[in-house]
Amino acid sequence: MGTRSDTIIFNEDGKEICVLGSQFDGYLDGHGRDLKCFLRGRKIIHGYTDKNDKNFNGMDCMAASLVAHFKKRIGEFYLHAPGWRNGDYHYHITKDGDNIKVTAKRDDEILEEWSSGED
Repeated sequence: MGTRSDTIIFNEDGKEICVLGSQFDGYLDGHGRDLKCFLRGRKIIHGYTDKNDKNFNGMDCMAASLVAHFKKRIGEFYLHAPGWRNGDYHYHITKDGDNIKVTAKRDDEILEEWSSGED
């Protein structure tokens, strides 16, 4: 059995958009590291041009891009409705100004927090 995780994505109003469930490697050095790599340097903007294709046009756009990035084959990742929790680790993704904030938790204890704007 792998280490499961739930990546919980919130919109600008603080409501859950969806939950991306992972079946294995959910710990900080696994899925947590992969989330950091995917989000590093990206921002939330409103409107877009070809020049800023690494950014997201709102949190709904970010959620769709995150799912598309991680879901590559059968199994591994599953998309769940808001409220779903089944993982050992939970990654809360919220908007923080123009950046994306990730709060990593286990058993309601905050393990780490980081922002897409950090190096």
